[in-house]
Amino acid sequence: VGPFRYLDTASSRAGISAVAQKLEHEIIGIIGLGGTGSYVFDSVAKTHAPEIHLFDGDVFGQHNAFRAPSSASIEELRRRPLKVDYFKSKYETFRRGIHAHGVYLDDTNTNLL
Repeated sequence: VGPFRYLDTASSRAGISAVAQKLEHEIIGIIGLGGTGSYVFDSVAKTHAPEIHLFDGDVFGQHNAFRAPSSASIEELRRRPLKVDYFKSKYETFRRGIHAHGVYLDDTNTNLL
């Protein structure tokens, strides 16, 4: 079955199937979904990693929309979702195994890693 809801035809077309599958047994955590973290997530979401855990306690606001992959509607911005929930909802349409943790990591919750 794998993590995708439909076939990954992009990897074979680009000739990177072996590279894309290198993460097929890895669980990945991304801490922070700002300008850099959101693009890291975008790239990792297209690998064969079975689970991706997202960590960020901040809301997805208008300033984030201009720095993130894809685009957000004005309705989504008005709802002010947590970044982890916003990105999970965008990407779970094509991928399984995304886990949203709407927290900032600190000494009290590093067990989540």
